[in-house]
Amino acid sequence: MKWFLYWILLVVSSDIARAHSVEQYVISKDGITLFTIIGAGSVEERKIQDAFLDRLIEKLERRDKSIPIYLMCDQFRLFYYQHVQWFATVAYDTLRSPDPAFLEDYLYYRMGSSGSKHIGRYLKPPSDKYKFDLAEPIDLGSSYETTVAPLGLKIMYDYGATDSLTGWDRLYTLTQYAIDHLEEIKRGQRRMIMTYPLTLYDVDMANYKAEVSLLTIDTGLIRNIPLLVFGFDHTNVIETNNKRLYILVGIIALVVVLGVASVWKRKKLAAASG
Repeated sequence: MKWFLYWILLVVSSDIARAHSVEQYVISKDGITLFTIIGAGSVEERKIQDAFLDRLIEKLERRDKSIPIYLMCDQFRLFYYQHVQWFATVAYDTLRSPDPAFLEDYLYYRMGSSGSKHIGRYLKPPSDKYKFDLAEPIDLGSSYETTVAPLGLKIMYDYGATDSLTGWDRLYTLTQYAIDHLEEIKRGQRRMIMTYPLTLYDVDMANYKAEVSLLTIDTGLIRNIPLLVFGFDHTNVIETNNKRLYILVGIIALVVVLGVASVWKRKKLAAASG
């Protein structure tokens, strides 16, 4: 019994420790790739995101599936720090996974002497690509990756404090809008400039403003897109998982009881025959 209690304590303490850290979870299906942030090691949150993507694929009206779609949720700190309200961008753009390591290496390099001692990360950069001056503000999709990325619909979304109850509906709405208005997006998108908050704050920023740019249609227009009803309830996924867990625990408990009963019966028969 002592080892069992120790195991329970270990599992609980591990879950508490993981709750304070996050990880990026990436899933891709039917031409749609979802980038999202979840609690580190959370199986439950992964299942919720999987169920969301399955429902999204089922719900979307996609006549042409040859155009890939990237959904990037809560990917960059600049969204988190600058937007209390929900915020989103929609564009037809190069589809590449986020590379914050390159962004920070480049921005510190451009700071010159004030940033030379404050590299944004502590691993050796994979190349000197960041030491070549690029057109500024540099694109948010700039990366150490050298392969040619495909073009497709890119939606960046941060639900903020005011959209937490309608986040699933909002993602569905933005994706369906992008599919329905592809040509308008191509014609109307422009570069938007945003301040990029660097990891280290003890540098002299007086002579250099860290900025990035990204393609998007007018964000005011995005905010006025009528919200569609998606009909996804993540609590149903949790309840289904809990039911499966209860069934599994019940089966294990039954096996244990039957095993104990079998051992007790054998001991009783042995005692009687002796």
